[in-house]
Amino acid sequence: MLINALLNITTECDCWPGENPVIHPDQGFIGADHPIRIDEESMRRVGAETFRTAHPDIPWERQFSYAREIGF
Repeated sequence: MLINALLNITTECDCWPGENPVIHPDQGFIGADHPIRIDEESMRRVGAETFRTAHPDIPWERQFSYAREIGF
């Protein structure tokens, strides 16, 4: 079982030092039995536009199709 905490959603990883502004309201916790499914659901709840705005030059959506291509 995997759990994502959709709390204090910031532009960069919360492991980065320094100021990291919150870009979306808290969405609570979700669980799933597969890493791709939990991340896709996290994106659905937060909304892709939040991350497109934060990282306009990074094709972050590619991670989902690539994971499927390699049989993850």
